[in-house]
Amino acid sequence: MNALFYCLVLIVLGFMLAVACKKKNADVFQQAPLVIVGASAAGTAALKALLEQKYSGKIIWIADQLEDPYFTTKLPSIFEQTKTLKDISFFYPKTLPNNVTMLFGKRVTEILPDQHVVRLHDGQVVVYDKLLLAIGMEFELPPEYALPNIQGIFKFGRFTDIQAIETYIQKHNVRSAVVVGLGLTGVDTLNGLIKKGIKAHIVQRSNKLLDRYVNDDAQPFICASLEKNNIDLHLSKTIQSLVVWPDNRVQKVVLNDGTTILCDMVIVTTGLILQEKLLQNAKIQIEQNRIWVNSLQQTSRKDIFAAGDCALITDITTGALRPSAKWVDAQNQGIIAAHNMSGAHEMYQGSTFVLGAHFLDTVIVSCGPINKAEHFQSIIKHTETSYALFLLKDECLKGFLLINLYDKSIIQKLRQFIEDKSFVTKQMLEALLPKT
Repeated sequence: MNALFYCLVLIVLGFMLAVACKKKNADVFQQAPLVIVGASAAGTAALKALLEQKYSGKIIWIADQLEDPYFTTKLPSIFEQTKTLKDISFFYPKTLPNNVTMLFGKRVTEILPDQHVVRLHDGQVVVYDKLLLAIGMEFELPPEYALPNIQGIFKFGRFTDIQAIETYIQKHNVRSAVVVGLGLTGVDTLNGLIKKGIKAHIVQRSNKLLDRYVNDDAQPFICASLEKNNIDLHLSKTIQSLVVWPDNRVQKVVLNDGTTILCDMVIVTTGLILQEKLLQNAKIQIEQNRIWVNSLQQTSRKDIFAAGDCALITDITTGALRPSAKWVDAQNQGIIAAHNMSGAHEMYQGSTFVLGAHFLDTVIVSCGPINKAEHFQSIIKHTETSYALFLLKDECLKGFLLINLYDKSIIQKLRQFIEDKSFVTKQMLEALLPKT
């Protein structure tokens, strides 16, 4: 009997100790700061939202950059030398309140959610109550380009990349460059090269240009811009090998069909990746090479949020999950994530994903499932210099493509039609376009 009694006492004491430890750990986490990782659109918007609501708890803001937050969308103007870093900076965190600690120039290398900590590259450990990942996406050089000691191979994604490219151009009097891939970043790269008077070559694995954003009807407009600017195009091709000078500078590239291109540098604008190694121990749900989040911007772990390019959000035009893309969308996600991290319950409804590109002499605005027109009623207005496509279903606008018809008021109206699920007709849409 005594033995049974003592066993019961030990069990009860063990249970009470476990509850006390659990409560103590919970108290520690609740006293821990909100941690924001990233200083682009989503991360900076999240911090500003917390400051605007007078959040009094501790905040730690971590970023691997040393520069003040800047508009990444305006980096092309740095490359074109029409603006400076100061011109494109939008937040100057020199006078933050005492409850905010800045850790710039620090890179998060590990997330340990069970311990509620992140580990930095220098070994520092930061405890968090709630964590926001606004880490964006990274350009990674493919192994065949990331060869040791070879000079003249660059990626195009951050201010430091632009600095490195500009320094190399000036130092080695670059006259010819190969651009690998033509997405939106490739467009920005080409625009800068042409303005600098550098001969450009495009090497692309697929057989169409900007095929995520335009249809076949748009290809002639793009090709005409390339021809006008003396840009050589190599579709359905990849770089098989690199040839270098004795000092290891790039001399030429050899394509998989044997074509040789003489060039002074190679700029890779494809290969955006999620920092999966960073997220490995976090064990959060990943889909389509992005972080899955719910409408609260929570990941599959309720204390970890994500916003911006690294997150999947709902495309209002299709209802499908897809990567985030626009600056303003990332800002809105960051704001909602910050509010929910501090106790609110706000929902992000998604985006209409209106994407624009000024491609040399061609301006493109795209929204919705442009390459699935067979599932919709298509309305097309086509001239020698412009093109408009509208996709309708059940008398609602589901997508559009405009080429050389850029007008903010028109785009805003079309976006409103989609978001409001308004009744629209062919006549209403055609009335928005300039009279020919």
